[in-house]
Amino acid sequence: MARRNQRSWWPFWRSAKRPSPVEFDPLRREPVRRWGAGGAVVRGMLDRSPDSAGRGEPSQDYVAVLYGKNRLSFAVTDGVSSSFLGDLAARFLATRLVPFMHEQQPPLRSEAAFAAAVQRHLVQLAEEYGPQVAGHPIPDGAAGYVRELLEHRREYGSEAMFGCGTIDFRRDRIVTLAWLGDVRLVVLGAGGRRRDFSGSTADRWSSRLGPRGEVECRRWRLGDVERVVLCSDGVAADLDAVIDLGDRALDEVLAAAAQRPDSDDMSLLDIAVARSAMPDPSVTHQAGRSAVHSGHSSRLDRGEPVPVEATAGVPPPGRLRWRGPAGAGYTISWDTVPGAEAYTLELSPTAAFDDPLTYRVTRTEFTAPALDGPVWVRARSHAQGDAGPWGSAAELTTARLPFVVSQHGDRVRLTWPPGDPSVLRLRAGGRTWEVDAGTDGVELPLPPGRCVARLGVRGPDGELDWGAEFAFEVLA
Repeated sequence: MARRNQRSWWPFWRSAKRPSPVEFDPLRREPVRRWGAGGAVVRGMLDRSPDSAGRGEPSQDYVAVLYGKNRLSFAVTDGVSSSFLGDLAARFLATRLVPFMHEQQPPLRSEAAFAAAVQRHLVQLAEEYGPQVAGHPIPDGAAGYVRELLEHRREYGSEAMFGCGTIDFRRDRIVTLAWLGDVRLVVLGAGGRRRDFSGSTADRWSSRLGPRGEVECRRWRLGDVERVVLCSDGVAADLDAVIDLGDRALDEVLAAAAQRPDSDDMSLLDIAVARSAMPDPSVTHQAGRSAVHSGHSSRLDRGEPVPVEATAGVPPPGRLRWRGPAGAGYTISWDTVPGAEAYTLELSPTAAFDDPLTYRVTRTEFTAPALDGPVWVRARSHAQGDAGPWGSAAELTTARLPFVVSQHGDRVRLTWPPGDPSVLRLRAGGRTWEVDAGTDGVELPLPPGRCVARLGVRGPDGELDWGAEFAFEVLA
């Protein structure tokens, strides 16, 4: 059950009338539950991965809600496992973002202004929390190389991605969402219209560096929104089940998903602004549709619809560049187009672009979701709200090259062609551990003897795409 923890929240709340805060316990499974929150109905859940539960560690996801009669604010955060104790950043970020969102009175009017305000707040949070992480003790049970790795990660800092929002029920009647990283957000409107949003795994908040990437923001009139869903990547494959199922059936789907060996930590917030938009607790499947099963949603990665007709004179991006294996998601980049305010990318398994995945971005780099099989891409520019013509289509192909190993004293450096931020799994001296490996290599002490390394690239869905194992000998 969601637990209320008012004492930890009130130093950050200035109103004379206390709103009601809700946090979920990261040290145990919180099943799907719902409650009334001002003018909305909310349900949520939190669960640990099998690895976290087996080690007695907290979830690196976090859920926080703050609500009163006229306003509801909320956040889902996902700690980065390759950083230092990602649960630290996840909890801190959630419990600081939600009061910040709640205090925007009146809310900032434009999406750009709101995103800029969140960006500035993230910088301030790093200044506040960075020294605390730098001085955080290493867990008592860590020894030897594990301790050294944790000390290295502590210098790197604790990181988390987030999705957050606020709903104003009285004065402005506005729904505002903001996010950084690959937390999933779904907005359901009248007539079943669905909009899906997410960001890149390269974007996150760092206790040492502040925001790494640009905060995204979207706003709607309250009357245009019936329901808002936020979840971490551990729930992303079951988003259709979240939307369609009642509480008990959904909890069964998510509980089964949590038992998969590759399961990640799981967190979910489901907010019905129109109470009739939330499935009845007893619903086992939606009428007219087959029962929902755990698995990847074909609708998950669709961005907000963009204009179909090309009316702007702005040219398309020139030559597209890409890197990274398809199984982990290509990172696509291009040169800035003069006069362009945004870009649209389409990804398709065919050159005809039948039923493509569509994304609208403001930067000149985009990390695509993990995709199997051939992938074709095309892009166009936007100026003054209109879309320009499509550029030439290209088929994305890359190949993963092997490690290069060099040794200097007791330190071994492993390098590979530059690509997406990677995680390196090592097995040596009877121990197995993982380390954030950056984009092109890592250097660390290893014991003499045989070592086995395996490189994993994290895609936008949070899943690691692991390459083949590579064995080498560390000299004494």
